[in-house]
Amino acid sequence: MGTESTVMTLKELAAYLRVNPTTIYRLAKRKQIPGFKIGADWRFHREAIDEWRHRQETNVG
Repeated sequence: MGTESTVMTLKELAAYLRVNPTTIYRLAKRKQIPGFKIGADWRFHREAIDEWRHRQETNVG
């Protein structure tokens, strides 16, 4: 059973969502996107991002 979570860097997440890395950094710093820091570097679980994105899509309109 695959219980491993895919962890992405800030740049990988920006590419995944097709946005500027500065946008991801700003959202993470404001705690508006699920992420965590390791030292000074942000990391993001793909599954949490997908859930967050789904919630964002359903809240539009």
